[in-house]
Amino acid sequence: MPGPRCGGTLVTVGTCTRPTAVLSAALFVFGLSGCSNGPTAREVQQEHGPDSFAAQQQVEAALAPLAGVVEPVATAVRDSCRTGQHNWKVDDPYDVRCTIEVHTAYLVPGEDFRAAADSVTQAFPACPEGESDAEATLRDYWDALEGTQTRNFEQPYRPDYLPGYRLDCHSAGPGDEAGATEGATPAVQLAVTGWATLPADEETRELREHAMGQPCLIASEESPCSWEGIPALTIFGFDGTDEGWLVFVSGSLEYARVG
Repeated sequence: MPGPRCGGTLVTVGTCTRPTAVLSAALFVFGLSGCSNGPTAREVQQEHGPDSFAAQQQVEAALAPLAGVVEPVATAVRDSCRTGQHNWKVDDPYDVRCTIEVHTAYLVPGEDFRAAADSVTQAFPACPEGESDAEATLRDYWDALEGTQTRNFEQPYRPDYLPGYRLDCHSAGPGDEAGATEGATPAVQLAVTGWATLPADEETRELREHAMGQPCLIASEESPCSWEGIPALTIFGFDGTDEGWLVFVSGSLEYARVG
């Protein structure tokens, strides 16, 4: 009978606890990714197919208010799972974690960018306590730097240089994991991932190349991934998107967690 799964490899002896003399120096340096008798990430993803579909619907419902104030242009969906690391350096709070991401692009017309950006923010309820991440980001970056020249950018500051910001009222940053707290229910995370001034120049195309979600370059048992939709670079070539701005908005939701 096969032994436990260690770092994606089935071993036939006991349990794996610590590097021994028979392990290569490379394994010792990089550490084992952990030992588990549980399912692989791909198996978890396959088992939770209905949950993935339900999560996508929930994210799309959370994004729906935007369709009433700006013009939807394109959508892409990314479904991926990660195998957690459990070694001397990293100990993830999961063995397998699966997330659905819905990436959207909207055309925002107008002559004043601040008003255009506010229309996106105001599509969602105001945060009951304190200032939202959207309001703080627009104040600290756009209001402070609009049109100024800095050594960090090739041109005077414009919407294309804005960092991403959350549209919900979660107090943490866009990169935080939903449901990371033990016992917490994962919630949809909404964020503006970037703006693009139209017509888009080469610099903006490079900045927003992956605004519709990172492509799945490598899919494996440990990191299964699928992506389907319209790439950002294709959107820039659409007729009718030659003035105003494109805003890229993503919604993500964890739909499965093991361990």
